[in-house]
Amino acid sequence: MYYFIVNPKSRTGHGEKIWAEIQKKLQKEKIPYHSFSTEYAGHAKTLAEKITQNLTVPGNLVVLGGDGTLNEVLEGIKHLSKVYLYYIPTGSGNDFARGMGIPYEPLRAFDLLKANSRTVPIDLGILQTDGKSRRFAVSAGIGFDAAICHEALTSPLKAFLNRLHLGKLTYLLIAVKQLILSVPADMELEIDGKKKLHYPHSYFAAIMNQCYEGGGIKFCPNACPWDGNLDVCLIGGVNRIKFVFRLLMCLLKKHKNLPGVHIFRCKSINIKSSLPLPVHTDGESGGTQSEISVKLEKEPLNVILPMI
Repeated sequence: MYYFIVNPKSRTGHGEKIWAEIQKKLQKEKIPYHSFSTEYAGHAKTLAEKITQNLTVPGNLVVLGGDGTLNEVLEGIKHLSKVYLYYIPTGSGNDFARGMGIPYEPLRAFDLLKANSRTVPIDLGILQTDGKSRRFAVSAGIGFDAAICHEALTSPLKAFLNRLHLGKLTYLLIAVKQLILSVPADMELEIDGKKKLHYPHSYFAAIMNQCYEGGGIKFCPNACPWDGNLDVCLIGGVNRIKFVFRLLMCLLKKHKNLPGVHIFRCKSINIKSSLPLPVHTDGESGGTQSEISVKLEKEPLNVILPMI
């Protein structure tokens, strides 16, 4: 049995049309399934909770939506060990699909349900702040990258550009605006509960479970979702012009050894900021915070991927 959680509004409303095509395939091939469509923000979490809370044997959970829908589903899964996750990407960023090698074309991704595929247990991160916690599969962050996510979630520009199949331009245009508005802060880091680092005048810290975020930017090129580690990229100690240059180098994947770019690996990290800054998990808003803690879930999530 396959349980589908569908975001019909993903890809600016095309999610509903994509789901109709997949339903025809399911019915034609007589694949047993139940489907549930999201109706409001946070609904995917509620649906995932209801589906997974009474599973006595491992179940197949299929998510049709963007990275935000997937993030909500991860939040709702009650027993990670009893879920086999399939993902059909219909978002604009698709960083999870990009990092996991899942086809961007939804019908090709659907074919993974029937094709020779492999099951890979992946790590999930947990961001904790202000007494609350939230899972993530791709990345979490504080500062500049989170500010872009916050604005993109409410920007009418994103819906407009998505209709023109130019969704990635949303993040670029908002990034230019945030480059002007962003205020750097001093950051105190505690790594794995012992090593302490201080970075003044920092613009952001990205905590990566995978190597891509923001629609394909490789802040941490060596991040791997099944190595039991988190990778961190922090940019600080530079003026605004040099910060812009370093971001451009990130796009070109030539930023690793530049002054002011700090990349390291850990299992947990605590970040204190001298100013309240925007926070995100998988591009979803975590509000504005001055302290966050990030670690890994105790058990992995089984994800169905294409054969190599």
